[in-house]
Formats: sequence, C-alpha cells, structure tokens
Amino acid sequence: MNYIRTIIESKIRNIDILRIRKQDGQKSVFLAGLVFLILLILFTIIFRGIKARGQEQTRYKYYTSIEIQNGDTLWSIASEIADAYDLDTRACVKELKFMNNLKDDTIHAGNYLTVFYYDDEYR
Repeated sequence: MNYIRTIIESKIRNIDILRIRKQDGQKSVFLAGLVFLILLILFTIIFRGIKARGQEQTRYKYYTSIEIQNGDTLWSIASEIADAYDLDTRACVKELKFMNNLKDDTIHAGNYLTVFYYDDEYR
C-alpha cells in the first residue's frame, strides 16, 4: 500500500512541476509579447517623428530676377533672403555672388539680380 501511495504522490509531484513549468512558460510568452508591443509602439512614434520632420523640411528652391532699387546692397538683399528662410547671411551673399558672377559686393540700381527663394509647392 505504501508503495502505491509513493507512486501516486510521485505522479502528483510530477504533475505539479509540469503545471509550474507551464505557468512559467505562459508568463515568459506574455512578457515577450508585452516587450514586443512596447518596442513596436516606440518605433512607430520615432519613425513618425522622423517622417514629420522630413515633411516640414521639404522645400523646393526656385530662382527669379529682381530689379535693384536705390539704396539696395548685396548684403541687404541677402539679409532679407536669410531672414525669410532662417539661413546664414554670409552664405546667401556668397551664393548670390556666385549665381550672378559678381567679383565683389558692388551692385547698381536699375540692374537685375538673380535671387533664389523656397516654396513648399513643386512647380
């Protein structure tokens, strides 16, 4: 009788161990799923932010010609462009000189100057 009781108790312990292992496995699967879900949410937030920033910075560069007025200087025109698009004035002067093949900063009223501007729309 003790022999049968020992076998039954042994089987019951084995079943209890299997239940504990099954519960531990279920907890592991749940935690892995939770971690995956959190990572998925974080990546979605991060990549949306990158996409939104990229969309804000999509500007198309265009060129036009303006007539130089009395009192205009290359630096005043470059400063207006730089302020409008949050650019460096020195870089704008350098680019305007390059675009118009100017050797120095001298411009004259009545002449035309090619300038650049940005727009969000593609034309």
